[in-house]
Parts: sequence; structure tokens; C-alpha cells
Amino acid sequence: MAPSENARRLKTIRARAIGLRALAREIGWEPSKYQYYEDQYKKTYLPRDFIERIKPHVVGRGTPPVTVAEIDALAGYPSATGGDEVHPIGSTRVTVEPLRDGRPDIPVWASAEAGTEGAMVLTAEPIDYIRRSERMLGVRNPFAFYVIGTSMSPAVEHGDQVVIHPAMPVQPGRDCVFIHDDGTGQMLALVKRLIRSTADNWRVRQFNPPKDFDLPKKKWAKALMVTEKRVG
Repeated sequence: MAPSENARRLKTIRARAIGLRALAREIGWEPSKYQYYEDQYKKTYLPRDFIERIKPHVVGRGTPPVTVAEIDALAGYPSATGGDEVHPIGSTRVTVEPLRDGRPDIPVWASAEAGTEGAMVLTAEPIDYIRRSERMLGVRNPFAFYVIGTSMSPAVEHGDQVVIHPAMPVQPGRDCVFIHDDGTGQMLALVKRLIRSTADNWRVRQFNPPKDFDLPKKKWAKALMVTEKRVG
């Protein structure tokens, strides 16, 4: 039997963004193990854990850049309808529904462009509060802010709201917020994709314009993983 339509579509999308061997190397697999999902996989939808594994390495790459929606469709993720659209990074696309006995309690910080590598200045006081998705229930001290600038487009767009789980460990291949607090009450934040962590630097990637560079940990001491991206 021929591979499924979504397996063939994966091959086309992946080829637009990255070579097969290069992708296999980035996710830590042998090329033959990865190739199975393009050339031999028969089921209608690709496994969600597989899609989540490759997503950070293809989204935002290629011409035109691969989008989250293209990749999610291969696993049959339902489109969010009604309410705020939420894309938990590395998880299922869901819709935030009002909690029966809960009120909006995640603080939203305003942000302004700071002009350094797409850095933003976060306000000292929240400008709003948002309700929790199921994923954020029980999380202590989450927060959110609006992204300013297009350096991470299309993975994270100008005006998107990102939600942070402060206790979740950062992982290579995931979008993270890097924080600099200079002690004066002004907090700078950068949203970039983490490539790797060394003793002295965070190696990060931005998509617009494409660029990999180091953030010194002496300045950008704290890294927090983006847990959800909300649009609308």
C-alpha cells in the first residue's frame, strides 16, 4: 500500500523546510526511522507525539515558511472555534472555555519595544487578567504578555499573547522567554527559539530575519518556556 495522504503531505512540507537527514539528526533519530513516516506510514493521521517532536524544527523554515497550522493538520488537530484560540507549544491546540467557578487570574503584562534584538520592556503592573486553560490549572504564578515585533514570525506573531509556566524547564527546540532584570525595576524580555544551553550562553534562533546568535547568561539570566500562545 502507498503511504497515506498526510504522509505524502509531510514529505512535501518537510522538503520545503529542511533535508530529511538534517531533520532526523535534529530530532535524534536515524534517517530510516524518520523516513518511515513519509514513505510507509499508512494511517490517515500521523501520530501526535511524532508531530510534536518535529514541529519545532520545521515551523518557520522554508519559502514560504512552514506554519503551525500545516503541521497540526497532519495529526488531525481540530481547529479552535469560539473563545480564545490557544496553541500550547508542544501540545494540542485547544480552546479556552470559562471555568465554572473560576475567574480570570493570570496577570497580563503590557510590553513596549526596547530596540535590542527585538527586546521588549515589560510593565511593572498587570494591565489585564485572563482565564486559565485546562493545561494551566494548578500552576503557581503563571503570567502572560503581548509580543511586540515580528522577529519570530510566523511562529509567534506581533500582537500574540504568550503564557508562561514559570516552573517548566526550558527545552532545546522550544520557544522561550529570556529575561533581564537590571535591578532598576525595568524588566527586558526576548522571545526566541532555544537551540542549546552552554555554561555561558543561550544559543537562540529567530526567524525574521533568519539568524542564530548567543545571549550571554550574565545578562539574560532567566529563561522561561512559552507554554501557550493565544490569538484573539
